[in-house]
Amino acid sequence: MSLETRFHERMSGYWIEKKDTKKSNTYNFCFEIDVRLDGVMNLFATQKAFFKGFVTAENFATNKEIQGVLETSPFIKRQLRYSFSFFNDEGVECKFDGWKSIAFLDPLRTWTTLPGTLKDMSGNMIGEVLVKFNFQDTFSFLSSFRLSESVKDEDLFLKRLTDEYLSSRKGRLEVWYDTFSDDKHGYWIHHELISSIKGETYSTGWIAIFELGKKPIFERFEDRDILDSKYFKTDSVSLTPIDRIGKTKNIEWDIKVDGKSDPLYTFGRLSWKKETLPASQIVPLPTAKYTGTIKVKGKEFKIDCTGASARIFGLGNAKRWVWLHADLGDNNVVEVVSAVSKKKYLENLKPLSFVKIRFDGKEYPINSLLCAFFFKTEITDNSFRVSGRFPRLRVDIKVSQPRERCVVVDYLDPDGEAAQCINTEIADVDIRVMRKIKNEWEEVFVKRLEGCGHSEIGIRQ
Repeated sequence: MSLETRFHERMSGYWIEKKDTKKSNTYNFCFEIDVRLDGVMNLFATQKAFFKGFVTAENFATNKEIQGVLETSPFIKRQLRYSFSFFNDEGVECKFDGWKSIAFLDPLRTWTTLPGTLKDMSGNMIGEVLVKFNFQDTFSFLSSFRLSESVKDEDLFLKRLTDEYLSSRKGRLEVWYDTFSDDKHGYWIHHELISSIKGETYSTGWIAIFELGKKPIFERFEDRDILDSKYFKTDSVSLTPIDRIGKTKNIEWDIKVDGKSDPLYTFGRLSWKKETLPASQIVPLPTAKYTGTIKVKGKEFKIDCTGASARIFGLGNAKRWVWLHADLGDNNVVEVVSAVSKKKYLENLKPLSFVKIRFDGKEYPINSLLCAFFFKTEITDNSFRVSGRFPRLRVDIKVSQPRERCVVVDYLDPDGEAAQCINTEIADVDIRVMRKIKNEWEEVFVKRLEGCGHSEIGIRQ
């Protein structure tokens, strides 16, 4: 597998509209980009990276998508060149071109100041731009840098999925779960592979169907042996990258899964790839499409839903935890896992809250692991709240899961200890996200989901 360098950058300033008259108008200008560079960044070479993001040019383009190229050559050409195109508010395609001219006797100014021009695709001048890096963004900028493997979706799916891998790692738990919902129903398909501390590896799982105003339907499957070391396959269930098939005593399902959005690393990439925490979660398909059928004693549920496919890998379940997946539509999602580890010396701490928000193509916070300490979690029997404030962002999430909408499920850890979760896929959710722009707090979005949030409260008796 090849490596790639990623980082997130935001620059803001102004642009001067070029007019035939002598009078010129000055407006605000800013852009945010997510940069991907094949390989390791080398400041002593000339490299090209590609980026996507958003630009706002006051009175010209409002939060428009951009795609472009960043050429880095600080020592050879002594410049960092940014070029990107976008469509303005009137649908006219435009292009920005500019570069940072690096002077090593004046690094602070030249590495953070980007002058450029704004032209139409015929080369006609529209305006001049001057943007700068805001030093208040230093923490988020530096924490966004990461070196990771460039992998295909199937490689991500197959990560740590073989029976042989788990059999050689005593005391490990691997979980695959899918949650999806429509206006009236919610669904949960859950698969587990447990490698006990005694050396036995076995599988278990369940399916649950939720409907507003009715008692949830729940059944387990208890096949012990995995028949396929590449995918999760037993006598009664099958899990592959594109389908979920199975049956229990009274329920049968045949579901196709299709999703192409980038994965969410809820605990951060490092925790998933290097196992730096007792457990980690990843959402490979945060906005997937689910189609097919579920049959319950002859009654057929036609499935045409959106949802998420996620995985957990670790030493077992937490001492206590809460979880939320909220699909906001248009590929916008919120993922929350707040937990207290059951490991010695950690079990008496407050919950550590991992939050990932993807909205309008942007991801907040950039580093969920570093920002986890800024959140607090309040848990009651039937609800929880996760809120926090960290540099330039405020988040407040409230979740209500009435007990009549929930199923109570018993878990078993690799060490034999029991845990229990209270789960529903038809929760009520209120989300408010604010961002600090020019020393003022502005709403990024406010959303309320009624009866379609996916949530869970985990406890130990």
